[in-house]
Amino acid sequence: MSEKEPDKVVGIIKDYISRHLDDVSLEILAEKVYMSAPYVSKYFKAKTGINFQEYLITQRMQRASQLLEALQYNISEISLMVGYSNPFNFTRTYKKCYGMTPRDYRMSKLGRIRLGDGREFYYEKKIFY
Repeated sequence: MSEKEPDKVVGIIKDYISRHLDDVSLEILAEKVYMSAPYVSKYFKAKTGINFQEYLITQRMQRASQLLEALQYNISEISLMVGYSNPFNFTRTYKKCYGMTPRDYRMSKLGRIRLGDGREFYYEKKIFY
């Protein structure tokens, strides 16, 4: 199989990850593709050039960024939605990936008004030409 041809197993893995960011592991994926977890890890790396854990983190952080741009969920809820039960670990990983905290990212995409009593309100920044 040439590198340009899509790989069915890798496709299954990537699809499952995209639909289950909140609850995915190498062991779960191994069951889905009828392979051992260590073999899935080696196979994924050989076919994609990136190891499984790096791919999973990248997908989680990309999805988190999308969710942070909306105000529908708070950061703790987003951390759970992308598979982090501890918001501190989520924030640390996000900062390692993007050089800023999830809160800072949200504030860079949205405006913020802080009232005297400490409450914050966000608004979408609009640029008019």
